[in-house]
Amino acid sequence: MLAVTVLLLGALVAVAALVLVEVIGPSFQTLERQMARSTVEIIRNTVRRDFAALNVLVKDWSYWDDTYRYVVGQQDDFASANLIEETLAGASLNLLLIEDIAGQVIWGKTYNLEEEEFFELADFAEGSELLARLKELALSSENGLRGLVGTSAGPMMIAAHPILTSAETGPPRGVLMMGRLLNDAILADVGDTLDLIVQASPVQASDTHATTDESGPCGAEIRIQEAGADSLRACITLKDVFGQPLVVLSTSIDRTVAAIGRTAQATGLGITGVAGLILILVFLFSQQVLVLGPLRRLTSSVEQVGLQAEPDTPLPETRKDEFGILAQSFNRMLERVARLTNFDAVTGLPNRRLFHDRANQVLRIARRAGGKAAVLFIDLDDFKAINDTRGHSVGDALLRVIGEELSDLMRETDTVARFGGDEFVIVIHPVDVRSRINELSERIQLRFQQPFRVSGTTLFTNASIGVAVFPDDAEAVETLISLADAAMYQAKGDGGRQIAFIDTDAYVADGHLRSLELSFREALSADQLHLVFQSQVDLRSEEVVGHEALVRWRHPEQGVLAAGRFIHLAESAANFARFDAWVLRAACSALASGQTHGGAKLKHISVNICARHVQSPALVELVKDTLQETGVKPDQLTLEITETVMVTRPEAAIEVLSALRGIGVRVAIDDFGTGYASLAALHRFPIDELKIDRSFVAGLPDDRAALAIAQATLTLARTFALDVVAEGVETAQQRDTLIEAGCTIGQGFLWSPLS
Repeated sequence: MLAVTVLLLGALVAVAALVLVEVIGPSFQTLERQMARSTVEIIRNTVRRDFAALNVLVKDWSYWDDTYRYVVGQQDDFASANLIEETLAGASLNLLLIEDIAGQVIWGKTYNLEEEEFFELADFAEGSELLARLKELALSSENGLRGLVGTSAGPMMIAAHPILTSAETGPPRGVLMMGRLLNDAILADVGDTLDLIVQASPVQASDTHATTDESGPCGAEIRIQEAGADSLRACITLKDVFGQPLVVLSTSIDRTVAAIGRTAQATGLGITGVAGLILILVFLFSQQVLVLGPLRRLTSSVEQVGLQAEPDTPLPETRKDEFGILAQSFNRMLERVARLTNFDAVTGLPNRRLFHDRANQVLRIARRAGGKAAVLFIDLDDFKAINDTRGHSVGDALLRVIGEELSDLMRETDTVARFGGDEFVIVIHPVDVRSRINELSERIQLRFQQPFRVSGTTLFTNASIGVAVFPDDAEAVETLISLADAAMYQAKGDGGRQIAFIDTDAYVADGHLRSLELSFREALSADQLHLVFQSQVDLRSEEVVGHEALVRWRHPEQGVLAAGRFIHLAESAANFARFDAWVLRAACSALASGQTHGGAKLKHISVNICARHVQSPALVELVKDTLQETGVKPDQLTLEITETVMVTRPEAAIEVLSALRGIGVRVAIDDFGTGYASLAALHRFPIDELKIDRSFVAGLPDDRAALAIAQATLTLARTFALDVVAEGVETAQQRDTLIEAGCTIGQGFLWSPLS
C-alpha cells in the first residue's frame, strides 16, 4: 500500500512536472518571441523615422528659392554660404549632391564624419549608373525618393527630391540628394532607443526567406532565432530602393522571460516534490492564478502594442513581481517613442500632430460653451539671415529660446507648438473679445523688440503674427491654421513686425490672384508675352531719337493685358529675373534685327527693369550676355528704374548701376517725382536721364502746380547734367509748354500710338 501510495505520488509529481514543462515553458517562449518581434518592429520604425527626418531636410533644401536660383546660375554665393563642410557636419550628412536636369553634377561631395574630411566615393561620380538610376526615380516619383542604396563605403540612407521653387512649382531644375551611411554611429542611435546593441551585416542566402513587410521607404523581413540558452538573435532584412535585399540589422536580446519561466518551473517542481499531491494541486492552481493568467494578459497586451501604428497604450504596472518589472521597462520604452512622435526635436514644444489633438479639444470645449478660440500663426521675419550668417546650430538655439519665451507668455490652457522652420502656432481659449488677442500679440511683439541671448551672442529678430478666430472665421482646426497662415503673410506684406487678422473676403480674392500668378508663370514659358514700342521724339524737330519697349500679355482668357495688370506679378521674388531676361532679350533682338516702328527704324531702346533686380549683381552679367548674344552696342540701351531703388538697399543698387554705366549702358529714373527719392540720393546715384511722369504732363499747360514741378525737374536735371524725357505728351499745347520750359525730348500718343 505504501509502495502504491509512493508510486501514485510519484506519478502525480511526474504529471505535475510534465504540465510545468509542456504548458508554462512554451507560454514563456511565446511571450519572449512576441517581445523580441516588438523590439525589431521598433528598430524598423526608428530607421523609418530617420528616413523621414532626412526626407524633410532634403525637401526643405529642394524647395528653397536659393537652391533653385543656384541651379539656374543666378546665385553665385549660394555654394560658399551653404555648400560647406560645416553644413554636412552639422546635419550629420555623408553625401550632399546637386545635379541639374541634364545629369550634370553641379555640386557633389561625400564627407567622412569621423575623420571630418571629404573623400571620394565613385558610386556618386558624374555619369555613374547608380546616380542616373536614383535621378530617374526621384524625378518620376511625386514625393521624391528615399531608401537604402549599396555603396562601396557600405549601405547608405538616401533621400532625393526634384529642385523646385518655395511654392513647389517647376519646372524642376534638377535633383538634390542627401545621404547618411548606415554606420556604427547611426546604429548606436537606433540601439539607444531600446538600450540594445544593433549591428549591420551583409545579406546572406538564408536571410531572404522570412515574413515580408513592404511598407515604408524599404521592404523589411523579420526573423527571430535562438542564439543560445541566454539570448535570442532578432534580425530584420532591409531592401534597397530597387527592391533587392541589402543589409541585415540584428540585435541580441537577453532571455529574461525564459529565465523567469525556468525559475517558476523549478520552484513548482520543488514544492510539488516536497508537498505531494496536495501541494501539487495547490501549485498548479497558483500557477494558473499567478503565472499563466498574467502571462496571457501580458502576451496579449504586447501583441496589441506591436499591432498599433503608433504604440501609445501602456501595459498595466499593478504587479510588484517580474511581470511588473517587465511592464515598467516596456512602458518606459513606449514613453521615449511617444516623446519622439509628439514633440519637436529642436524646441521640445508640441509638434503639428500633438497641436492638432489639443486644438481639437479646445474647439470642442469652446463649441459646448458657446465661446471663442483663436489660432495665432507666428513667423520670424529675418530668421533666414541668422541661419545663413550664424549657422544652423545658433539658429536652433534661438528657436529653443523663443519657444521658452512664448510658453512663458501663455496660460496653462494655451498650447504653443512649432510646425517647422521658423513657424510657431498658438491656440488660445477662452477668447472673449479681440482686445484679448491684441493684448497677447502686443506682449509678444514687445518681447521681440528686446534682444535674445543665445550661446553668449546677442541676436535680434522680429515676428509677423496672423490670427484666425473660431467660429467667426472657420470651425475646423486645419482651416483655422490655413487662414492664420494667410493672415501672417498679409502682416509680412505690410512690412512685418505686426499682427493681422484674417480678412476672409481678401483671402478669397487672393486665391484669384494666386491663380493669375500661376498663369503668369506659364506665360513666361508659353510665348504669351510680346513687346510694343513707343517713339521718343525731339520736341523741336520731331525727329525720332529712340523707343521705349513696353510689355503686353496675351492672356488666353482675358485677352491682351497692359503691364499695369501684371507688373506686380513680374516683380515678385519668383519671377523678376526671368521676366527681365525675357524683356531685355526681346527688345535687343528687335533692335538688332532692324525692326521699325511708325516708319522709323529702331536705333536706341529703353527697357524697364524690376527694382529687385537692380540690387543683384546678376543683372550686370545678364546685360553683358544679352548685348553679346544680340550684337547690340551698350550705348544703344537705356535701363529705366524707379525711385524705389534709391531708398531700398541703395548701396547695392549703386554698385550694380555703376557697373552697368561702366560698360556704356545708360540709366534713367522713370516716373520721376512720384516716389521718395531725395536730392542727396539723386546726387549719389550714377544716372544719365530723368523721365517726367505723365501725371505732371497731363496737367499742362493749365495746372500751375504741374508746370512748376516740370520746370523744377528740368532745372534739377541741368544742375546735375542729366537728360530729360517727358512722358504722356498727347497734345500740341503740352508739347509747346514743355519746349518753352526747356525740355527737348518727349514721348506719347501725340506722335506714337502703341504698336
